[in-house]
Amino acid sequence: MQFENTHNKLMAACGVILGPLYGTLQSIIGGLTLVLLIAVASSFRFGFQVAKQTALPLAPFLAIGGIAAFFLSY
Repeated sequence: MQFENTHNKLMAACGVILGPLYGTLQSIIGGLTLVLLIAVASSFRFGFQVAKQTALPLAPFLAIGGIAAFFLSY
C-alpha cells in the first residue's frame, strides 16, 4: 500500500492510534472546522479575492485535531 502524500500517512497513523470513531472526529475537528475558521478569518482580514488564492497547509490542522481527539478519547 503506497501513499501519495503526507496527509494520507498522517491520517492512517492517527486512525490506527485513535480508532475509527476518534479518527473521524479528528477529521471533523482538524480537517473541517479549523480550516474553515481560518479560511473565514483570512477572508475577513485580507479580503475574499486574496483569501481565495491562499493555500492553507492541512497537516498542522490535522495534527491539532488529532491531539484534541486523543484527549477527548480519554
